[in-house]
Amino acid sequence: MKECIHIVCAIDDSFVPHCGTMLASLFFNNQGDSFHIHILSMNLLPENRIELKDFIGLHFQGCSFYLVNDELFKAAPVDGHIKRASYYKIIIPDLLPRGITKVLYLDSDLIIRERIVSLWNADLGRNVIGAAEEPMPDEHLMRLQIAASESYFNAGVMLINLSLWREENYTEKCMRFIRSDKLSIKYHDQDVLNVVLKRKWFAIEKKWNVGHRYFYNSSDLYSDIEKEELKQLKKNPGVVHFSGYSKPWSYWNSHPFKTEYLNYCLTTPWKNEAKFSLKKILLETYAKIKVRSLN
Repeated sequence: MKECIHIVCAIDDSFVPHCGTMLASLFFNNQGDSFHIHILSMNLLPENRIELKDFIGLHFQGCSFYLVNDELFKAAPVDGHIKRASYYKIIIPDLLPRGITKVLYLDSDLIIRERIVSLWNADLGRNVIGAAEEPMPDEHLMRLQIAASESYFNAGVMLINLSLWREENYTEKCMRFIRSDKLSIKYHDQDVLNVVLKRKWFAIEKKWNVGHRYFYNSSDLYSDIEKEELKQLKKNPGVVHFSGYSKPWSYWNSHPFKTEYLNYCLTTPWKNEAKFSLKKILLETYAKIKVRSLN
């Protein structure tokens, strides 16, 4: 019997369609694997909760819902597209049953393009989490008192050792940092986790969290990555993370994997979210072809 892979998502009502799309990509590319989806939220509308539960059940997977006390994060800095739900991952070990000792946390603004069993089976050793490195300017590392020689990770995909997290009480350490050092926080929960889990994380393969900077960043942040590796990451990522402000469900978004995201969305009960964007892409493509034919 295959081991059940425990997936955790943290959402509010506005992100239900995007969580469903992410899960659609997970189920499509991991057929035959067993999942249990743990969904953290403040208080989903009953119709959203039922629709999400039914969709997960349609794929013969289990799910559990956890109610978060949003007031716990009232001191946490937020902005336009980052809401308090982004911080919910900090209390995953406290909400989930003690019998669950490992989970894979996934943001809802991404798509899974490969089987993730190899990521799930990664050996964390005595590290609390496994995450993909994200290059950061030296000034931001200094802001967080992280040495330039040390690495910074993206918190959108994390393999978490819940037993070790609980043992060392990292939830309280994170909450303490939010209360006492919130002025140094720029990238929200990600900054908090990088400070608190400094030297306590394991670098997973970059392909498991290929963010928007890989496609659009023109600085030298990625100069240490071999050209061929960078080319492959952009061409065939294992996980595409739409990590910037502009999302693939936005009208003006031009991400190279936008159409693929929308195609997954079309397989869900929230397919109307994708239809308008796809129609626009098709019209633009037709216009370009027509112009070329005239030339």
